[in-house]
Amino acid sequence: MRALPWLVRPPIIAAMLQAIRSRASGIVVQILFGILILTFALWGIGDIFRGRTPDASVATVGDIKISPDEVSQALRQQLDNMRRSANFAPTPEQIKDLGLLDTTLQSVIDRHLLDLEAARLGLAITDAAVRQEIENNPAFRGASGAFDRGVYLQTLAANQLGDQQYEALLREDLIRARLVEPVIEGASPPTELVDTLWRARNERRIAEAVLLPPKSVGDVAAPDQAALEKFYDAHKNQFMEPERRVFTVALLDPAELAAAIKIPDDRLAAEYKERSGEFRAPEKRDLQQILVADDAKLKAVQAALAAGGDFAQVARDVAGESDDTLKLGLLTRGDLPDPLAQAAFALKPGDVSQPVKDPFGWHIFKLVSVVPEQVQPFAQVKDKLAQELAQGEAADDAAKTANAIDDALAGGTKFNDLVAKFNLKPVKISDVYADGHDAQGKEAALPPPAGDILKTAFATAAGAMSDLKDAPNQGFYLVSVDSVTPSAPQPLVQIRDRVTASVEAEERETRLAKLADGVADAVKGGQSLDDAAALHGLKPFTTKPLTRIGGDNELPPALVAKLFSAKPGEAVSASAGDQGYVVAVVRDMLPPDPAQEAIQKDAIARQVAPAMQTDMLDQYERALRGRFPVPVDSAALNRIL
Repeated sequence: MRALPWLVRPPIIAAMLQAIRSRASGIVVQILFGILILTFALWGIGDIFRGRTPDASVATVGDIKISPDEVSQALRQQLDNMRRSANFAPTPEQIKDLGLLDTTLQSVIDRHLLDLEAARLGLAITDAAVRQEIENNPAFRGASGAFDRGVYLQTLAANQLGDQQYEALLREDLIRARLVEPVIEGASPPTELVDTLWRARNERRIAEAVLLPPKSVGDVAAPDQAALEKFYDAHKNQFMEPERRVFTVALLDPAELAAAIKIPDDRLAAEYKERSGEFRAPEKRDLQQILVADDAKLKAVQAALAAGGDFAQVARDVAGESDDTLKLGLLTRGDLPDPLAQAAFALKPGDVSQPVKDPFGWHIFKLVSVVPEQVQPFAQVKDKLAQELAQGEAADDAAKTANAIDDALAGGTKFNDLVAKFNLKPVKISDVYADGHDAQGKEAALPPPAGDILKTAFATAAGAMSDLKDAPNQGFYLVSVDSVTPSAPQPLVQIRDRVTASVEAEERETRLAKLADGVADAVKGGQSLDDAAALHGLKPFTTKPLTRIGGDNELPPALVAKLFSAKPGEAVSASAGDQGYVVAVVRDMLPPDPAQEAIQKDAIARQVAPAMQTDMLDQYERALRGRFPVPVDSAALNRIL
C-alpha cells in the first residue's frame, strides 16, 4: 500500500510535539508544510525489515511493551518521507550512521509516555472539542473558506481513513496537547538575558565612508586572444550550457474521473438527509443585556425598568454599563450557556426577561429582533452534493489505482504499459532546463505541480522512470526521462563577448581592491579620510547610525560587519558590487535606540522562547521517564535492521 497524504493536526499540537527532543516524526500524525503523511505498510525497503524476532520487545514504557513492528512502522514512515521528499532511500548502514532507528524509537517512547500520563490523570476530550478542531482545520475548508463536510469526507476517503478512525487519532493528539500546554505556557527568557542580547544586537555605529566607483581606476584595456583563452580555460564552469531533458509525465487526475461519475438521486437525497444540519442556519437573536453583580443594584435596575425606563438607558445610568457590554449582537442558542439560553430564547421581540443568576452575577435580557432559522432546500444544494460525492468517489478510485500502479511498478511494468493499462494522461516535455524554460527561453507547458515535476524529472536517471508521486487534489503522476543533454562548456567563439566582459571586470575589481587598500592604509598611517579621498577626486559621506543586523542600504553588509569589529578611527574596506569599493572609518559608537527598546526586546524574547520551551519539555520528558521506567533492549532494536 502507498504512503498516503494525511491530515493537518492542530498547529499548537504539532509545535509542542515537535519540540519534544525534535522527534515528532514518530508521533501518530506528522506535520509536513501542513500536510501529514501516514504510512501503514512497507514501500520499497522490504529487505531491511526481514529476519527479526517478532515476539521480542524493543523497549518498555511503564507497562506498555513496544514491539519491533511498531518501531518498524514508524521507521518506514520516516524512510518513506525521505524517499519522497529527497529521492533518498538509505541503506541499513546509512540508517545506523544517521541514527534514524534510535530517534524513531525515542519518538515512539515519547508518545507512550504522554499517553500513560494522560491515563494516570484521567484526561479526556469531549466530542464537541474534537468536532470544533475538525471544523477549524484548513484542510477541510471548501471554496467559501468555511468547513465543508464533503471535503472532509473526500479527504478521508482518499486516504482510506474512516471518520471514526481519524477522530480517534485526533482525540489522542488533543489529550497530549492538554498535557504539554501547561509545561510550556508562560515560558519566557530572563530579563537579564534579553537585556544582554538587546545591547549586543542593537548597538549602533556611525561611520565616515567614501565610495570608489569603477571609473576611479580608469579604462581597462581589452584582453588579447591569449588572455581570453587563459581566462576561459580557468573558468569554464562559469560558461556552461545547462543540462536539458526530454521527459514524459503521466497523470492520474481525480477531476477527470469525477466528471464521468453520475450520482443517483436517491443517494443524493440520503446524503442531504444525513447532512441536514450542514444546510440549516439556526435561529439567531439580537440581544441586549444588563449584568449586575449584587442584589442591591439588581433591585435598582428592576425598579427603573418597572417604572418604564428605557432598557439601554437603565443599563447605562443605573447598571453603569457601556454600549459594548450592553449589546450582545446576534447569538444562536448554542452561543449561550443554560439557563441563560432558556431565558433569552423564550422572549418575544421587545420583551425583557426575568433576572437569571450565574457565577458572573444577575443577567437581564431584552430581545431586539429575531433572524429565523434558514434551511437550504434539497434542490438548491443537489448539484453541490453530486459534485462532492463524485469527487469523493474519484479520489477513492484514484487512491486504489495508485496502489495498483505501485504494485505494477514493483513488478517491473514499463512506462508505456502503465499509461495504457491505467488510462493515464501522458504529457511530453521537450528540451527543458531545470528552471522550467526551454532552449528558446520559453516557459515549458508543465502540468501542476510544475515545480515538483521538474524536480522529479531532474532527479531521475536517463531512460528511467520515477516512483509514483502525489499531485494536487489527491492526484498522482509518474515521470519517464526519455533523454538527457548533459551540461557542457559553451564554445569560446560563441561567448567571446561574455568572456571579454568577465576578464575586464576581474581586472577592474583587482585594481579597485588595490586602490581601496591604499586608501585604508593611508588612513591607518594618519591621513584623514577626507584627504585620502580628495587625492582621487572623491568626497566622503557620514552614514546614519548602523546596526549589526543591517536594515539599510548605505553600506554593503560585509563592510558593516567589519565596522563592528573595528576600533574607532580604524579604516576598513569591502566590495560594493557593481558600484565599486567602499572604505569606511568608525566615528561614533552609540547604545541601542531607546525609542525601539520595547519592540526590540519583545522580538528577542519571542525568538528565545521556543528554545526555552524545548528545554522545559526535555525536563518534563525526563520526569515522565522517572515515573514510567523505559528500559531499552538494544539487541532487539538492532535486529529490526
